[in-house]
Amino acid sequence: MGYSRKSGTAALPLPQTSPSPAVSDFSSSFTNVGGAIGETQVVAMGPQIESWLGQAASAYAHESLDIQAQAISLQGILSDISTQVSNYGETYQTLVDTTIPDYQQQWDDAIITHDENVEATEAEMEIARQNTPEGETFDDSSFLAEIERQHDLLEETQDDLALYYNQAVTSVDEAAGSTASAIAGLIDGFVPRGENGSLPSRTDISLAMFGGNDGLLGAQSQWESAVEDAPEAVELLNQTDEYGYPTPEALQEFNELYGDRLANDPYFAAAFAAELPPQQALELAAKLSSHTATNMGVEYQGLAENFLTDMGAGMMVATGSRPVGISDDAWNAWQQANGSFEVGEHDDYDAWLGSYLDDMNAAGAMHYTEMGVEEHGRPGFHFLSQYIGAAAEEHESLALSDAFLNGHPDSSGSSVAHNIVTNDYEDSYNYPAINGFGFDGSSDPIINLLSAMDGNPEATRTFLASDTGFDFGNENQNMTSYLVSHRPVPWGENLRWNDGGAQLGLIIDEATSMDDARQNPETFEILDGFLDGYTDGLQANQSGLLQSESVSNWFTNKDENGQDLFGYYNPELRHWAGSILEEYASDLAREVRTPTGTEGASPYTQRSGYDGSDYSLTLSPELRDAITDSENGFFHDLSYDEPAPDDPNWATEAPNSALSKISVAAVEDMRAELTDARIRDYNGEDGQLGRYEDAVGDYGALLSHIELADEAADVSRGQTTDQRNSTVRSALDFATDVFPVSRIPGFDDLSDTAQNALKSATKSGQEMGYDEWLSTSNAANAAEDHENETETVSIELSELVRDINIDAQNMTGPQPEHIQESDAQRDPNLQILTEDGYILRWEDMTEDQRTTYRNHAQDFVFGDGEWTGNSVNDIPQIVNEAYDESKRSMP
Repeated sequence: MGYSRKSGTAALPLPQTSPSPAVSDFSSSFTNVGGAIGETQVVAMGPQIESWLGQAASAYAHESLDIQAQAISLQGILSDISTQVSNYGETYQTLVDTTIPDYQQQWDDAIITHDENVEATEAEMEIARQNTPEGETFDDSSFLAEIERQHDLLEETQDDLALYYNQAVTSVDEAAGSTASAIAGLIDGFVPRGENGSLPSRTDISLAMFGGNDGLLGAQSQWESAVEDAPEAVELLNQTDEYGYPTPEALQEFNELYGDRLANDPYFAAAFAAELPPQQALELAAKLSSHTATNMGVEYQGLAENFLTDMGAGMMVATGSRPVGISDDAWNAWQQANGSFEVGEHDDYDAWLGSYLDDMNAAGAMHYTEMGVEEHGRPGFHFLSQYIGAAAEEHESLALSDAFLNGHPDSSGSSVAHNIVTNDYEDSYNYPAINGFGFDGSSDPIINLLSAMDGNPEATRTFLASDTGFDFGNENQNMTSYLVSHRPVPWGENLRWNDGGAQLGLIIDEATSMDDARQNPETFEILDGFLDGYTDGLQANQSGLLQSESVSNWFTNKDENGQDLFGYYNPELRHWAGSILEEYASDLAREVRTPTGTEGASPYTQRSGYDGSDYSLTLSPELRDAITDSENGFFHDLSYDEPAPDDPNWATEAPNSALSKISVAAVEDMRAELTDARIRDYNGEDGQLGRYEDAVGDYGALLSHIELADEAADVSRGQTTDQRNSTVRSALDFATDVFPVSRIPGFDDLSDTAQNALKSATKSGQEMGYDEWLSTSNAANAAEDHENETETVSIELSELVRDINIDAQNMTGPQPEHIQESDAQRDPNLQILTEDGYILRWEDMTEDQRTTYRNHAQDFVFGDGEWTGNSVNDIPQIVNEAYDESKRSMP
């Protein structure tokens, strides 16, 4: 690495802020408090206090003894604390008054000695050169060797001094930690900790005394080092060739010295960003992304790629992203300390950050070529996104900050991320034409932006729920809607994502799957934007002039299998739809049957049956129609997200398909709601029949719509009816067979005997492979006409509801004795109870047993007098209504 020319005070700095006065005052305060306690009457005199007379003296004598004992104990603790603090203060003072100054002096002396010795050697070499006889070659090797030895000696001395300095500082940090622990121990001896362990306030006090959990000197030392190194890093980038390109040597040295620090060290990332204006950074990106740079050779391209990656990471960390691999303690120390650092011309980091983001927006709005800022160049936001994309590709855990995505209180205008999107809308044709470094060659600025968003779902949620701020031809200006299908593309191109929509689907799923998802209305703005954008994409003209050869009809926007081109070109986004929506199957069920939303209004409402802190998705009638249209609706398109019928891996891949996830989630939610209503009714709660009937109707409608859309897609693909795989019927079978009874509300409150009996009466614990319950090659699956299709769905739903009724009855315990006795008198082939008195599962009954159960169930009614069988009888009508709705013509 070589020796340093830095002075001793710069290389081995003193802490900027000395705690010594505070430590001294703190120590004295304990001594003073202890003395004050000793002077109180209760300590000095105990129960002999002269002012206590008569009844008061006798009444409080015992209490005064206790107070005296506790006060004396506290007095001793305060004295010990004073000693501990005083000892630490002396240790620290020795460091700053003696130890570090001595090392600084040795450092400076070593440089002086080195310079004198080198100068003397050079003088001797010059004399020897002059005394060399004419005609002879002067041999300077011994002199150069001596000079090199002096260099090495100085480097060795500086390395030793740096080691001693670090050891001394570390020793004081450790003393701070041991002092804090000792004080905490003393306090614990007097005031025991609570049942849950240490109280945060105690830890906070210790950390405040000694500078945080990274040590008293840590944060300040790191900042001082970063401020000193940042200008040297910028100076390397100013070492250019005659055309203004950074030299290979400068890039290599920069990458080696500062690359890791930019990605891992928030102190250096901020100090460096304060030295390198965003405009200069974007000018560098324009040069290194140019064809000239590409033609400078493979080695230079590699250096440029590494530089873009490191710079992108540094820009993200400087704007608030959590660095790669940083510990919680180190990250907390930075966040707590940066409010005291002067950054650039600003009083603290936060004020600087707002100004820096403004500068970044201003630089992004300019246009650049390899020659610098030029009106006919590419937008700066494009080059900024290149930095971000390169960093995100290299550092998967690095995610954009909330300030970058959603703005900063001290900045003006829109956030940087919003401006990148606005630029994409206003200057859309720029993205295919520029080289990409280090991130799969992608030059799409929005993909680069999205690639750096996963990992910070809270900030991403706010961003995706926001409005774009510009009119992109849709009443809903939601950011998610725009990103899904409304980005403008060059004339003749198809609306498609370079990655098939994979990254967009990932971050939408992350943003809507947080623990507090249902407590935050932003979740539903995103879901509505996703559904709105997706259905808009399905209804848009996608064929263009450069369509695939497989397109069978330019005007219907479908391929030869009846697949809409939007879904065809964005298969990964289509696949993510299952993961995004499976958590909201209950919302879809209610809204698909009876939409309660209004176009243009907020797409959420208070969740029915909850405490008001939860929300539920609402759909407008128009959006519901776009989702359920069996010819070109949302469900219809999702049905193409499955492996081919003859795929040998069908059984393992099909459960992950979009419609399978939504269908299974819907069936499981339906089971949970119906069972809950049945149990609540058994326990005497009113109004449960309405909940029961609503759930049957809602989920029945949703599953019918999905099945009918799936059937229409299969017919479009030309599958014969006896080879068709039914997503919904398979989901019904699957959820019925493997639904864990432990998920049923109230299960945990049952006795062990009841739980075991319920499990034994079901097949719930039997895990089944997907291929064991495929609805394939079955005459009952033939779907050539309306009657056959709706009848089959009705049968499946009816059997599921009966199965749920049986589970609910079993949840209340064994059947009464008179029913068990009655069942025992039946022919064994007609008995419907197990030996423990629980009802057999519907699917385990023979047809004769099912007939027996139907007659038996006539006697079971809800509290308000309605027979549960009425809900089952309503299912055919529910399915038929869904069929009619799904066949309506879309505008």
